Formats: sequence, C-alpha cells, structure tokens
Amino acid sequence: MLAFVGVIWVLRKGGHALRPLARHRRGRRLVTFGTVAAGVLGAAALSGTPITWLFIGKVFAGAASVVASWSLARRLLRSVVPLIAKIPKVGPLVAKSWGSSPAPT
Repeated sequence: MLAFVGVIWVLRKGGHALRPLARHRRGRRLVTFGTVAAGVLGAAALSGTPITWLFIGKVFAGAASVVASWSLARRLLRSVVPLIAKIPKVGPLVAKSWGSSPAPT
C-alpha cells in the first residue's frame, strides 16, 4: 500500500511536466486509479494468478477505494497543518510543504 502511495505522490508532484492529465483534479484521480489498478493486475499476472472478470471487478473496486482514501487523507492532513506548524523548528517547514499544494480533491 505504501508503495502505491509513493508512486502516486511522485506522479502528482513530478508528473505535471510529463502528463498534462495530472494537472486537473479529475485527471489526478484517474492517474491514481489507473496506477493502482495496473499495479495490482501486473503483480497478479507476474505471480501467476488467473485474471478473471470477477478478479478485475475486485481490482477496480479496490482502486476506487484507494482514490477515495487518498482524497480523505489529504483533507485530514490539511486540517492538522495549523497544529503541525506549531511544532518547534521543523513544524513550519513541514506545514509549508503540505499547505502549498492545490485545493483538496
């Protein structure tokens, strides 16, 4: 799960120049969904798991929940940014990096 979050973060932060789709809220959600679904299907294919329509449906349902979880996590992080900013020395730096991203999705 953390690997997917890392890939999605890299795509969102550095993918703007490479992928015009990542510039818009819906595009970022689509990139997230596609990354997760492709990663799970690829891992299943490499491990020898049979790819059936039922399995693909479960993968898509899981990818949709990851997109929703990502949006919720971003909103929760933004709600605690003012508290993080009060941490001595590192708080303002961390709060600035989290608070400078686009509007919540």
